[in-house]
Amino acid sequence: MSELLQKKDMQHESLEEEERRLGPDRSPVPDWLNVKKQLTFYASYHSHPINIAIHMICIPIILWSTLLFLAHIPLGENATITRLAPWLSFQPNAALVMNACYVAYYFALEPFGALTYLPHALLSQLTVTYLATTPAAVHPFHLSSLRIASYAQLFGWLSQFAGHGFAEGRAPALLDNLLQALVLAPFFSHLEYLFLAFKYNPKLQAEIKRGVQADKEARRLKKGKKAM
Repeated sequence: MSELLQKKDMQHESLEEEERRLGPDRSPVPDWLNVKKQLTFYASYHSHPINIAIHMICIPIILWSTLLFLAHIPLGENATITRLAPWLSFQPNAALVMNACYVAYYFALEPFGALTYLPHALLSQLTVTYLATTPAAVHPFHLSSLRIASYAQLFGWLSQFAGHGFAEGRAPALLDNLLQALVLAPFFSHLEYLFLAFKYNPKLQAEIKRGVQADKEARRLKKGKKAM
């Protein structure tokens, strides 16, 4: 799989050549579809190893529990529930809409990364649908699905804010751009796994790191000017 992931680096070369030809401020790709710019924005708020580790654990938990809330909203009164396996069920619901929108955007940003994200999205969809459509009696500790989602949200958000406050020393990205941060967070965490486990797209990873360093330097200079 490592070889296959590394081969995908080739798809960025033509775009990078075009960006160099046009200049840094005239990319042929709009900002919202520019994977380097989008991930650099998010990564600039998550550069400390402890904070990154917290987010790699907690972002999937927050997304999963959000989907669990939305799984209680079926698409239509007669939406059929299909039991696929123990703990796995399918039903057209609001969680499916959110999942589909996220995955579609990730494919627009980074197709191969999005392809490897699909199993996670599918498993999340099927597990939250199971919990949302079954009674608390069959759940762990006999907790209702809404209570499970609430506890997961509480744990995820508190852990994230602790990571930003005690490790990163910078407010979360959502305080600057709520929508961008919430949408990018799951994909950023997923790509971090690919970067660490499979050395995926080292060129993109290096560009993001350079962007983060440039952002740090800009903030340092800005802070120095304010202190003068």
